[in-house]
Formats: sequence, C-alpha cells, structure tokens
Amino acid sequence: MHAAKLLSVVVVCLAAGFLVSGCSGGTKKVTVNGKVTRGAEALKVSNKGKIEVIFHPYPEIKETGKVSNPDRARTYPAMVQNDGNFEVQDIPVGQYLITIRQVDPMPVNDLLAGKFSEENSKIIRDVKEDERIDIDLSAVK
Repeated sequence: MHAAKLLSVVVVCLAAGFLVSGCSGGTKKVTVNGKVTRGAEALKVSNKGKIEVIFHPYPEIKETGKVSNPDRARTYPAMVQNDGNFEVQDIPVGQYLITIRQVDPMPVNDLLAGKFSEENSKIIRDVKEDERIDIDLSAVK
C-alpha cells in the first residue's frame, strides 16, 4: 500500500513538473513578419514619428475585456520600418485583433485618426507558423 501511495505522489510531481516547464503542449509561439501599406505604398512619417502595429488577443479582449489563456494575456507590439515591414517575435498562435497607429509627431497626432484603434479596428487575423500577415489599409472596410 505504501509503494502505491509513493508511486502516485511521484506521478503527480512529474505531471506538475511538465506543466511548469511547458512540456505539456502549451501554446506554440512563432515569429510573424508582415507589411503595412495603403495601396502599394508604405505609410510615411517624419523623423519625429513612428508607426506601430499591435496584436491583441481576439475575441477574448473584445467580448470580455479579459483573456482566459495566460499565454495570450498580453499584447504583441511591433515597430513598422520605413519600407512598411514589421516583425513580431514569440507570439502565440491564435486569432488577433490588429491595431495600427501612424503617429507624427510622437506621441500626440495619430495620422490615421484612430480608425485602426482597439475600439475601431476591423483587422482580425489568424497567427500561424510560417505565414506572413500583410495589411493593406485601403482594403480594410
């Protein structure tokens, strides 16, 4: 009887160790590359401005304001380069609401007038392994 109890304690400890170490098949994280354009042109800002893309967990954030999966409990920002390209590293696969700000000068003037803010953005994309996310703002309704 004592051996069976010891064995069950060992099994529980091993299972807990796998959960803590992430060996339990947790959410896969990937790097996302993409490009933001309006038509075929990259968005432009002066040397006092910046363009940022932020991935927000969806639909949790829109429906409840909370995120149930701790792997998806944060946002994933990226700075857009002059050519429109961006990269987001270590983002869990899943669905995201994407917001974009074209701020020039920083931090006060969004040249997109909040059209792609968290409240107004209609850009929802699935993040998958080895898949680009290109966003043409002129095609977003």
